[in-house]
Amino acid sequence: MWFSVLAFLVLSGVPVVAPMEFNGSPLSETCRIAVPLLGGDESGEVTKELRRQIGAEVRLPMELIDPELTGVALRGAGYAGSLNLSLTEARGLGQSLGADYFMLGRLIETRRQQGGDLFSFDSLAGLFLVESRTGRLLRFVEVNATGSVAAQVHGQLLGKLPGAWSQMVGAIAEAERLGVGAVPLEAGQDGSPAVFSDLSEIEGGGGTLPVFMRQLKPIYPDLAARSEVVATVEVLALFQPDGTVREVEIKRWAGYGLDESAVSTVRQLSFRPATRDGRPVSFRGLVRYNFRRPTPQAIRSSVRSREELEQLRNSLRDILKTRPIP
Repeated sequence: MWFSVLAFLVLSGVPVVAPMEFNGSPLSETCRIAVPLLGGDESGEVTKELRRQIGAEVRLPMELIDPELTGVALRGAGYAGSLNLSLTEARGLGQSLGADYFMLGRLIETRRQQGGDLFSFDSLAGLFLVESRTGRLLRFVEVNATGSVAAQVHGQLLGKLPGAWSQMVGAIAEAERLGVGAVPLEAGQDGSPAVFSDLSEIEGGGGTLPVFMRQLKPIYPDLAARSEVVATVEVLALFQPDGTVREVEIKRWAGYGLDESAVSTVRQLSFRPATRDGRPVSFRGLVRYNFRRPTPQAIRSSVRSREELEQLRNSLRDILKTRPIP
């Protein structure tokens, strides 16, 4: 994993229920939600069950966008199945779907040999609930099941989906109560010191960017390891003159615990602050972490040994080729 700090660049449904209250808070707006076919869900059973849960929802006024229209919209938007989206990409996808919220996900079902004719079966579904207005990943939920009979494991997974959907309903209700929020003030409009996010502004004053004292590697969570996730997480953060980090915000999300790992690491960064005209200043920058499953030390050593052996063989071949004929 590695990271870099960059300058920030401004880069037909069926109504289900009447307006009701959720935890005592009236929610009169009908939420439009789209659920495309989950990656890896070849039978479509997991996707159908999620759609069924939405159709049976009585806690929120909700409208499920027609699956065929959802498919057409995705193809029109050129969506290729990524589960690692920036806020801008997620907002664009939500607009194409015509949804207030949409759900993405991936199903992985594997068979593992335990010895002889004995096998175990694992079923993992990673579910992403995204808010179209902001592009934020509101909730990531992993549902898993394991056992010795494939059909039973699949059935267990389906049986856990209502619980996953219940978590998502709570996230939607909270988002609806909070709303999009006010547009933040530009730097300096509220009387606070100016915040620089443009390299030219820093360099124009003979300044310097933040200098990081050491690189910290985010933890690759077990949640991501189970699905062997490869993803990039981008975090926008305010690096203050006193050497502390504030206002940390995910700009490209990945789920599977990777976002939380990246944010936790950014908050621990130690650095010499940016300067302008010889004085420390606040700098808003983008921190990027590339995640992939770490290679076990034994495998890394084996790979190095094979590479070294091959290099030795090539060297010997070159020597023999250039050896003078007696």
